[in-house]
Amino acid sequence: SAQSADLVVVSTNNAYAVAASTGQPTAAAAAQTRLVQALLATGKPVVVAALRNPYDIASFPEAPTVLDTFAAANGTNLNGRAPDYNGAGAAWSVLAGSWDIQANEANSTGVALAQASIESKRANALITAGVKVATGGRVGLFVRVTDTSNGWYIWLRDDTAQFELIERVAGVDTQRAVAAFNPTPSTVYQIAVKLQGQTIVATLDGANTITYTGAASNASATKHGLVANLAANRVDNFKVVIP
Repeated sequence: SAQSADLVVVSTNNAYAVAASTGQPTAAAAAQTRLVQALLATGKPVVVAALRNPYDIASFPEAPTVLDTFAAANGTNLNGRAPDYNGAGAAWSVLAGSWDIQANEANSTGVALAQASIESKRANALITAGVKVATGGRVGLFVRVTDTSNGWYIWLRDDTAQFELIERVAGVDTQRAVAAFNPTPSTVYQIAVKLQGQTIVATLDGANTITYTGAASNASATKHGLVANLAANRVDNFKVVIP
C-alpha cells in the first residue's frame, strides 16, 4: 500500500480533460484527480508522471516537479547525482564545497561554504526541505541560483540563533529578513520557501515567517538547492512544487 511505501509513483492519462457538453472534468479525469489527491494526503513522497497530456500537472499543484529523498549509500557524492524525480531531467550540481549522502540525507562535508543546485524550470515555486543544523553551523535552501555568487539563502543559523533570508549578488551577502530562533543541533526543522515574482516568503516549522517583497535580483532564475556552512549539516526530503 502507499502507506508502507518510501516513494509513490503514479501515472495519469488526460487527467486535465473536460467534457465539452458540461465544461467539467470527465469522469475518468475526476477519478484520477481523486486518486492522486488521496496519495498526496498520505504524506508520502509522490511523483506524478503525466503520460499523455503535460497539462495534467495543473490538476495536482501539490505534486513535486523536483523530489529527492537522498536515498543512497553512505558516501555517495551529490554532484552529478540524479534525484528521485525531476521533470526537467537535470542532476545535482555542487557549486562550492562538498556534499555527500549520509543516513539518507544530504550532508555537508567540509568546513567552508557548501552549495548545490538543480534545474527545476520554475522561478516561481514552493521549495521545502527538512534540515538539521550542526553545532555552530548554518544550513538551508539556496534558491533562484545563477552561480555560486548569485542567489538567495534561506537558512537556519546555530551560530547566531536566527532564521535568515540573504540576498547574494556578485558574492556579496545582504540580510533582507530575519527572525530570532534558537535551534537544537541535529533536530529536524522544516523550511518552506514560496517564490512569487519579487516576493519571497519563508517559514520554519510552519511559523517564524520572514518576508521580502523587493526580490528583483535573479527573479527569473530556475535553479534551486542547498546551502550550508561547516561540516555535518543535513538536508532531507527536498521538494520543488508549483506555488
